[in-house]
Amino acid sequence: MHDHEGHQRNTVEPGEDVVYTAEELAATKTLHPSTIRRMFADEPGVIRFGREASANRRQYFTLRITASVARRVFEAMTVRKSAMEHGISGILQFPEGRGALLDSCA
Repeated sequence: MHDHEGHQRNTVEPGEDVVYTAEELAATKTLHPSTIRRMFADEPGVIRFGREASANRRQYFTLRITASVARRVFEAMTVRKSAMEHGISGILQFPEGRGALLDSCA
């Protein structure tokens, strides 16, 4: 199987988890790839390889995100209908510890 750029893609065997790049996952969620990288950089279960920063070189990592990890993260970020019905605002916690304030739709 080949992707749109002609690269060969591995087929997924039954029972295996699909693995996405940040670019692939970003396209499915209409987000920028750098947003996906920030969201998943320190998430448990993400495959991360590369090098740490040194005095002369910048940090560089490549991420591979399994479908099950992506599903878990996006479900945790989803505002539940019952909370919105009761006028409850929420805070989403991101890996960096910063939160994004959600306005109530009540």
